[in-house]
Amino acid sequence: MKKSKLSILLVVFFVFITENSFAQNWDYELYPRADIELTHLDAELKLESDGRIQGDIMYSGTLKNSFADSLFFDAASLDIQSVTINGREADFIVQDLKLIIIPEEPFSIDTEIQIGINYEGNPSFGIHKSNSGTIWTSLLPLSTRHWLPTIDSPRTQLLTDLMITHPAGTMIVSNGRKGISEVIDTEYERTSFSTVNHVSVSSLGWALLNEVQTASTALSEELRNSFSTFSRRSDPQIYVYSETGQNPEEYLFTGAEIFNRVASDLNI
Repeated sequence: MKKSKLSILLVVFFVFITENSFAQNWDYELYPRADIELTHLDAELKLESDGRIQGDIMYSGTLKNSFADSLFFDAASLDIQSVTINGREADFIVQDLKLIIIPEEPFSIDTEIQIGINYEGNPSFGIHKSNSGTIWTSLLPLSTRHWLPTIDSPRTQLLTDLMITHPAGTMIVSNGRKGISEVIDTEYERTSFSTVNHVSVSSLGWALLNEVQTASTALSEELRNSFSTFSRRSDPQIYVYSETGQNPEEYLFTGAEIFNRVASDLNI
């Protein structure tokens, strides 16, 4: 049982530091409705220690059907507060776990548009919480829609720029290359991540580690031992490398730190 838990833990958390992840296509629609091809996500997310999330996001995309009069997004149990198309407010309907956006007038095929969505939620599915306060997205099939309005399919591949606000004293990890990390005030910090290669929305995720202690000048002996453990593994599902091709060790160390914390939470 411990070996099984360990394998699951490694696969879940190394997705945050790899460019490639493998989605279970058979759990998704084979040919989902594709009125728009999403190409870029610019998101400002605010995460709370109890799992609540607020989002102000902007999708860039190209319309794929002639004169599309509605656009369908997956949004399960999210409170959609407002929607814009090219900066102008748009009508929308939330129905059957779908966000249906209604343009003022149909757009022709190949039109490039930007869709803004402001929302909040407290997901009961798709996010795991430990007793010590660690929170992470499950990456289960069809789970991204529970914390992010999107076209939730492995076929949706886009570039991402994420700016995540999180409680002070916590560590956040997400897809892509880490950018700025700054303190906003006594209650919150802000960290950015960006991808230079397209990533499937079904593989988007994050992990919020509570009260992480990091060494400023040297790695702990425990972290070094975990790095060595990961380096020796031959599991073909695990791939660790930098998007820039430089300093891949820092990604292993980050993964090791996440692993140690969550392994402790799960008593592995």
